[in-house]
Amino acid sequence: MTSKRPFTEVMLEEATAISAAAKRIDARTAEAAVALLVGCTSKVIITGVGKSGLVAQKIAASFTSVGLLSVYLNPLDALHGDIGVVRDGDVVVLISNSGETSELLTIVPFLKKRTVKMLGIIGKAKSTLGERCDVVLDASVEREAAPIDQVPTSSTAVAMSIGDALAVAWMTAKGVSASDFAMNHPGGTIGRRLTLTVASAREVADGATRRPTARSGRRADFAGDRCRACRQPGQCVCARWHHH
Repeated sequence: MTSKRPFTEVMLEEATAISAAAKRIDARTAEAAVALLVGCTSKVIITGVGKSGLVAQKIAASFTSVGLLSVYLNPLDALHGDIGVVRDGDVVVLISNSGETSELLTIVPFLKKRTVKMLGIIGKAKSTLGERCDVVLDASVEREAAPIDQVPTSSTAVAMSIGDALAVAWMTAKGVSASDFAMNHPGGTIGRRLTLTVASAREVADGATRRPTARSGRRADFAGDRCRACRQPGQCVCARWHHH
């Protein structure tokens, strides 16, 4: 039978779980976790299985976008050669709701043979995996937001929120500016909002072949702040970069 619970109730339940996790993580543990990332001399490896693996991929992408070099490592592939990506000085983030994920426990001994620090985002801090980590962030939830308690909902929301918190804390510690972020985000609406000025647009155009315009029969060019072909401001339809 289909549940009639409004989807907004699910969102509120996940928000409650995130709020509870934020209150549960003490300042000393949070500072220790951020210190691992700030002190990282190499890169961050993030790993997990199933939905936790997808959360790991998102966190790795977020870290890299703000300037903290990160890669996702599939734990199964790690056992078949991909663990070679791990180097001395790396920080390895392991994400698991149960803390007993067999695939992660299998690669831990091979991780420990390298000089790495391990940070756990774990739903059960007092677990086998939790005991193997240098720092553990408690990602436990009272229950999932779905009618079937085994469906990852609140738990993945909490884990992802912790990843976002780590990214922002690292940015703050490193003094990452909007211009620093823009260097990794030149495209799309974010890139345009951060970087698209007439000067930067002209720099992009200098490295690209511009199409002739129907109005002028010549390639688009700029005089001051306006396109010579259509006399419109810099973000005109003649500019190739505006077609993103």
